[in-house]
Amino acid sequence: MRTLENDHEWGPILVGTDGSDGACRAIYAAAGLAADLGTGLWIVHVIDGTSSTAVTQFKHAEKASIGDATEAAASDILLEAARRAESIGGKKPRTVLRWGASAKGLVAAAGEVGAKAILVGRRGVGGRLAQAFIGSVSQKLAGNSPDNLVIVP
Repeated sequence: MRTLENDHEWGPILVGTDGSDGACRAIYAAAGLAADLGTGLWIVHVIDGTSSTAVTQFKHAEKASIGDATEAAASDILLEAARRAESIGGKKPRTVLRWGASAKGLVAAAGEVGAKAILVGRRGVGGRLAQAFIGSVSQKLAGNSPDNLVIVP
C-alpha cells in the first residue's frame, strides 16, 4: 500500500457509525485505510431523532431527559467505535456527534473536515422494514455524496 506524508495529500477518512454490525465492519475498513494512507480518521455518529428501546429504558432508569439519554447512548457508540479503530493502528481517531438526518449529517461533516472518502456499512440499525419506507443511509449517500463513498458489506 502507498503511504502518504500527511492529510494534505489525500485527506482524512470519515466513517459513519450507528453501532450496528455493518458500521463495525466499516470502522475496521476505514481505520485500515487511514492507517495505510497515513491520514486522519474521523468517526461520526448522527442522532436522527428516533429513539431506540435502549435509550427509552435508560431514560426511565436514570430519570434523564430523552435528549440526555440519546446523547449518552450516542457517546457510548462513538467511544466503542474509537476503541475499535485504535486497535488497527494509525493516528488516533477523532469523533463527532451530530443531530439531524444521517446522510446529510455525514456529508456535512465530511465537508467540514475535508474528508476525501466516506465509509459506511451497507445496513445499519434501521433494518429492512425502515429501509423499505425511508431508504437506507448508504442509498442516500450514494446519490448525494460529493466525495468517494465506500459501502462496506
